[in-house]
Amino acid sequence: MPDQTTHPPLSSSSPASTAQKQDVSLLIFPPIVHTIWGMILLGGFALGMLMQVQSTEAWMLGSATHSFVPSMSLFGQFPAFWNHQLSQPMTIAFLVAWGVELTYITIKIGTARPQAHLLRKYGPGASNEHVTRSAQRRQAIWSVASWLIVLFNSFTDWHYASVLGGWQQVVFIGVLFVTTFYLGTLGVQNLTAGLSRMAS
Repeated sequence: MPDQTTHPPLSSSSPASTAQKQDVSLLIFPPIVHTIWGMILLGGFALGMLMQVQSTEAWMLGSATHSFVPSMSLFGQFPAFWNHQLSQPMTIAFLVAWGVELTYITIKIGTARPQAHLLRKYGPGASNEHVTRSAQRRQAIWSVASWLIVLFNSFTDWHYASVLGGWQQVVFIGVLFVTTFYLGTLGVQNLTAGLSRMAS
């Protein structure tokens, strides 16, 4: 017959509990670390995004000169665009490249939260079958079109790194994908967590 004697939980001062706390302490950092690391991750995200803009514009313009250093001058395209100082091919490349990045970021952030908010606010008045079918069609179109844009973005990255060779190209587009798809979110999460802990 098994022993059914109940054992009291380990006290916070027991050797086993102390060892567990020491193990967990390896995973805990002060808020300032998360704040600084969040800013570093956001910097990495910005560099990856600029690299993708650069690769898309190069493909659109048929440029044979490729630099693997992200150019901060890409931000200068915005005032040039608004002041009609870009050539027509450059304007098209600018719109496509930054449109791709906006789509990319929107996919990453997701639409669940704003959709849930709008459903709570307007749902009761927009619950008829016709509206529901129309919304589902538009959502399906968004899903397909946005992921095709992501694939197009990966293709331009692949083309941009053509001077490297096959496996190097795979690594290049993989690193850029992770950098732009995840580092921004992780940077915001680390930054907000660190700042909120420092403020409390």
